[in-house]
Amino acid sequence: MTMAPRASALDRVRHAIRELSGYYDAHPHAKVKLDQNENAYDFPDELKLETFERARAERWERYYAGRPPELLGGLSALTDWPAAGIIVGNGSNELLMATLLATAAVGGRVLIVQPSFLLYGRLCRILGAEIVGVPLDAHLAFDPGRIRRAIERIDPSLVLICSPNNPTGASIDPPGLRTILDGYAGVALIDEAYHEFSGTNCRWLLDEYDNVVLLRTFSKAMSLAGLRVGYLLGQPPLVEEILKAKLPFSLNPVSCQAALTALRHRTILRSRVETIVAERDRVIAMLRAQPGIVVYPSDANFILLRVPGRGDAVIADLAERGVRVRKLRGHPLLEDSLRVSVGTPGQNDSFLTALAASLAANV
Repeated sequence: MTMAPRASALDRVRHAIRELSGYYDAHPHAKVKLDQNENAYDFPDELKLETFERARAERWERYYAGRPPELLGGLSALTDWPAAGIIVGNGSNELLMATLLATAAVGGRVLIVQPSFLLYGRLCRILGAEIVGVPLDAHLAFDPGRIRRAIERIDPSLVLICSPNNPTGASIDPPGLRTILDGYAGVALIDEAYHEFSGTNCRWLLDEYDNVVLLRTFSKAMSLAGLRVGYLLGQPPLVEEILKAKLPFSLNPVSCQAALTALRHRTILRSRVETIVAERDRVIAMLRAQPGIVVYPSDANFILLRVPGRGDAVIADLAERGVRVRKLRGHPLLEDSLRVSVGTPGQNDSFLTALAASLAANV
């Protein structure tokens, strides 16, 4: 009797997953690491010690609270929003996935303003949602009228907007948001991962629209990327539904206590944000004095620049000189572009020196 060939286990993996490339990994040992929009400054040692002492007093053998009341209370005080309308999670990415699961997975339609955070499209493909991309304008700014027309045409379950946008650094203003949201009946998620660097935020939307959720994180301004704490704000009935799609027990005592420590000492952390913003503006001014490149304005802790005709060569040359920046791909508007995080003054000077040398070597 002839046996049928045995199928490979890989044949059972969904085609949508096998089509994906691996996600961008961390490169912690780069000499000058400016590729992942991380805070230039580590969480202060004294705040780490305070965090560890408080976490040590917790019961580690028990599952940790999915809705820790102290953290929800602290975030409620910070945002002037009821705790019933807040979800905390293992980074904002977990809450992004929960929102997609609750609103658009398996056939739902998601409008994404592009280019933007690559994870949006990646998660939509994994979850079986249909993606409708709406491009930024030729200057990489938001085009509210175009977004509104797309909403009226396709009636998406979810609209995803990152403001300030990653990787462009652009923000969308209140009139533009009203153009997009007035009369829209689906869910709008505004990702505010970088809002602390912009000096503005979209908290006011929650008072005017019952279909908006705001996504925020402790990873950037609070220097806690390694501990993964994010939070979502929305009307309590909508938040209750999104919470059903979130994995249970995803926070742990250390990450929760680190977030609480950050809230208690946010004045210290805010001063670092101010330093980063000042450095961002200095670096942009220096870059604009450099011929042969296009520099975009930024409201975040990173800068987008384009090196026409030489982008890949310059990025590779920077890596050879010990400076790691993010090569951008996946959208025609990002051709020959790179994104560089704002580092410490010394790191920024190293980048500027290496970039000048790279440009000279790749004429």
